[in-house]
Amino acid sequence: MRRRKYIIISTFCYKEKKTFINAIIFILTGSFLLFSCVKSNNDSSSLLLLTQNGAPIHGYVYAATNLDNKIYGYSIDYTTGSLTPVGNWSTGTYPNAITANKSATFIYTANANSNTVSGFSINQSTGVLTEIAGSPWSVGTKPFGVAIDPSGKFLYVANHDSNTISGFSVDSSTGALTAIVGSPWATAAGPYGTAIHPSGQFLYVANDGSSSISGFSIDSTTGVLTPIGGSPWAAGTKPTQIAIYSGNYLYASNYTSGNIYGYSINTSTGELTSITGSPWPAGLHNWGVTVDSNNHLYATVDNQSKVYAYSIDNSTGALTASSGSPFTGSAGFGSMVDSQDRFLYTAAASSVTGYTISASTGELTAISGSPWAAGSGCVVLSIVNY
Repeated sequence: MRRRKYIIISTFCYKEKKTFINAIIFILTGSFLLFSCVKSNNDSSSLLLLTQNGAPIHGYVYAATNLDNKIYGYSIDYTTGSLTPVGNWSTGTYPNAITANKSATFIYTANANSNTVSGFSINQSTGVLTEIAGSPWSVGTKPFGVAIDPSGKFLYVANHDSNTISGFSVDSSTGALTAIVGSPWATAAGPYGTAIHPSGQFLYVANDGSSSISGFSIDSTTGVLTPIGGSPWAAGTKPTQIAIYSGNYLYASNYTSGNIYGYSINTSTGELTSITGSPWPAGLHNWGVTVDSNNHLYATVDNQSKVYAYSIDNSTGALTASSGSPFTGSAGFGSMVDSQDRFLYTAAASSVTGYTISASTGELTAISGSPWAAGSGCVVLSIVNY
């Protein structure tokens, strides 16, 4: 998840001779921020548009569909959260995981039935994808997870049936992949979902074949992985996906036991410790898990078409069910929150569902026009923002 790069001190408008003039005070920390005021009959301080670097914030949702072997792309309307298709592109066979780099220039899929990774460059103006020269690249057997570190230097793939992690260095100009010396590395049985700590120091893998979480430290220069002391750690039955909140807590969705396991992270060593009260119920066949930066966690269940919502205790990491949870929709598999923490999008069998998020409570409200059609076997999502 990309962090905001600005701080607002104040915004105000004033009226002079019936003309509204806007005045803005802001701190610049790497990107411009502008709130524009507009004329209103009743309110002289209405906000019109949020911009970064002088242009409207915009972004895209990309959905991998593993039965027709494609990525479907959609632009996000940041006023409503509504999605508009921008195209679809062929991948390898059975894309079961998707990720984009933090700068939103490249996106990759792990293709489980062709044992490859496909890579694409992203046109930031249109959302159109173009396959990277040299793509696809070979990996282990049944790659089910893929993650790229925050610096964009390294990409890792969880190979489910060969019980290994493949690692690549990423060319920052072209997005091309080169195998890291020493790759692949052994992990516990059945590696599935992957997540990298926001510091870029640690890689975590959910192992559904051994009901555990593996952890590795990442060499910041070479990308080489080293198992963390105490790894792997016990999880529920068949953990599939992982989410990390604030760098302090890790959560794993457990498909067969239908719950969420939570762990505190030692930010120096990467070691995990079970959170008091863990696990928390999340419905049988709980497949996906994601978090926003406003202390909310969301879990999707593939046979219930529901989203379970929780608040996260910032001090302990403990979860509390949000009011109204679970929320009904067409959710079932992967899910992601946009970088502004305004919208949650989830993948179902052949569509993408969208919700607005209450920043204070985490409650979800279906977006008008949702769900939007996708290809067959829509399972995982990636969101990029500019």
